[in-house]
Amino acid sequence: MSDKNFNNPWEDPMNLGFEHSEKANPILDQLEALSNAIVQLQDTPNVSLTEVPNLLHVAKELQLNPTQTAILSLVALSTPSCDPLTEKTVIKLLSHFFNGKRAIVQQSIQSLMNDKIISRDMESETDFHLTHRYRRALHTGDINAIIALKPFGLLPFLRNFIDQVMSDHSYHPYGRMIGPSIQLTDHNLCVDRNRHLACVKYLKRKIENHPQEDIGAMLFLAVLARRVIVDEPVTLSEFFESIDKPHWEVKSFKKSEIHTESWAPLKDGYFEVSGKDLLDDDLEIAITDEGISALLPELSADVLESLLEAKQITVPHKSPENIHPQNLIFDPSTEALLRPMHKLMQPKIRQKINQKLNPKHQGICILLYGHPGTGKTEFCLQLAKEHNMPIMEVNVANIQNKWVGESEKNARKLFKQYAKLRKQSNRECILLFNEADALFSKRVDVDSSVDAMNNALKNIFLEEMEQFNGVLMATTNLTGNLDPAFERRFLFKVRFDRPTPETTAKIWQQYFKGMNADDGKNLAHRFDFSPGEISNIQRKYIIEKALGNTSKRFDLILSLAGNEKIQSSPRNGQKAMGF
Repeated sequence: MSDKNFNNPWEDPMNLGFEHSEKANPILDQLEALSNAIVQLQDTPNVSLTEVPNLLHVAKELQLNPTQTAILSLVALSTPSCDPLTEKTVIKLLSHFFNGKRAIVQQSIQSLMNDKIISRDMESETDFHLTHRYRRALHTGDINAIIALKPFGLLPFLRNFIDQVMSDHSYHPYGRMIGPSIQLTDHNLCVDRNRHLACVKYLKRKIENHPQEDIGAMLFLAVLARRVIVDEPVTLSEFFESIDKPHWEVKSFKKSEIHTESWAPLKDGYFEVSGKDLLDDDLEIAITDEGISALLPELSADVLESLLEAKQITVPHKSPENIHPQNLIFDPSTEALLRPMHKLMQPKIRQKINQKLNPKHQGICILLYGHPGTGKTEFCLQLAKEHNMPIMEVNVANIQNKWVGESEKNARKLFKQYAKLRKQSNRECILLFNEADALFSKRVDVDSSVDAMNNALKNIFLEEMEQFNGVLMATTNLTGNLDPAFERRFLFKVRFDRPTPETTAKIWQQYFKGMNADDGKNLAHRFDFSPGEISNIQRKYIIEKALGNTSKRFDLILSLAGNEKIQSSPRNGQKAMGF
């Protein structure tokens, strides 16, 4: 399977403009010998690839594995004057050395393509040829020129990692796709070749030779590569799916290194943990500003400045742009109490107030309490939208944990995340505790370990609110059980009563566009509904019309309103069902 054209000093079959020389090219000679040997051994049964003469020596010289070297020898000696070399041909020739199994050959083909050594013909999608740069380097006969094509320097190193680990998929023997089973020592990652890089030095000093170093090292490089190359954090669940590691190893690493934040990059402040849900297991890992400066100093000044300026907001939150605008209607008395809240959110006014306040008491804590469905939560959302403030809404149920000490950790972590959101957003943000009755209720006498944990959790919230800096808003329907210590820490307390009939009539008209004032008043006097209940009726009205209900508008509204409340006793003398 020799290639006379390729070694002919007077012809350039690929028309690449090579400078030809009559000097011998030992590398091409060795590849040609390997190619011929592979063909000749096709009739020899039970032969392994390592038995091909000189294959291991050439593989070591080119820094490839034996299968990759065998593929290279076949592709390098293929030219337009020969029959096209297809993937099927390569697999057929080399699977002979693996008892007919195709997977190892397919994996090596994919690896060579990722390394930009071989590529498929764009027209046939099955024919292989050497890439321009690798063919040029191979033609020089200079082993250093060939090896130099391996990634060297920070950006090529991180791009190569993306190709090898995070973008690659290999063929399973049974046909399905799996993530690559790759080790840190794999020469394809070129870690040793880049040992001069600050990130590699840190990797060898702080992560290698530690428990589960393979997972830790891969995750470390993944975070750097994703941030620099594609400007995204790493989602742990997606990352662990992309590496071929046992489930128990992954679970152990998450529990011992990530959840406790004892993993070196987290402990040193170079990485940070965030997530789509604050306390959910679907966590994300991102590099901090400190990490960018310490681990990526080889980047140019412009790139470093760009990375530091393009701050990623890694804390889960609701962006004001994603809040649906809504015009809220309140009684004049409630509107008067809420008006100062709007002024407080104006940056210039806040700045003027903060200049006169003790730095320890510049935080604003607001409690909205009263009847359910009166617009407490929606007011917080609309306030955030109007003043362009990201809002971090806390699910109280996610804070409480059955394990001793976990609830307290979650509480402290929550306030740290809020502080991080303010820093990353570079503007004021709202921390919202919705329906926070359980958190702010009175502490109880300790009769059990559960009582002790609940009291400890409340004490942490009292402590954090005492030194809070920012805007904290809480909503609750119950106030009779509010702990006096919490009551003191809420600077503003606004009561939401059921709206008066006059206001309710306007709310009916707002939800049902075109309704006249008389119908609005009629409904307001007939039904004692909160704005939330009127919103329910509007939604049911839309559904009924979509289902083909042809009733007149006002009659249908009356019917839906009559069934909004749960009946406390049977109607029309009907006997209630029971057991």
